[in-house]
Amino acid sequence: MSLGSNIADKRRALKLSQEYVAEQLGVSRQAVSKWETCQSEPSMKHLIKLAELFDSDIKELVSPEQPSWKKDQENRIKPNQKDIRMQLSAVFGRILMLISFLGYT
Repeated sequence: MSLGSNIADKRRALKLSQEYVAEQLGVSRQAVSKWETCQSEPSMKHLIKLAELFDSDIKELVSPEQPSWKKDQENRIKPNQKDIRMQLSAVFGRILMLISFLGYT
C-alpha cells in the first residue's frame, strides 16, 4: 500500500475529516487530499505530526505492507467465519444422521 492510501485509511478508521487533520497539522485540506491521492508527499515534520495525531508509528504510515490496524480488523472477522463454518458443519452432520436413521428404519 502507498503512503497516501495508508494516511487515508488511518484517517477514515479514526473517523477524522480531512479538514480536521489539516487544521491539526497547520496545512490546507487540499494538501491532505494531495497526500492521500499520492499527488504529493508530506514533509518529515508533517509525517511526525500525522503519526502523533493518529497515535501510531511513522513506520505504519510509510510501510508498503498492510498496516497493523487493518490486520487487526481482519483478525476480528476470522473468528466469526469459523463460527459460521462450525454451525454449518453441525447442521449438515445432523441432516446426514437423520437421513441415515430414516434409511435404516
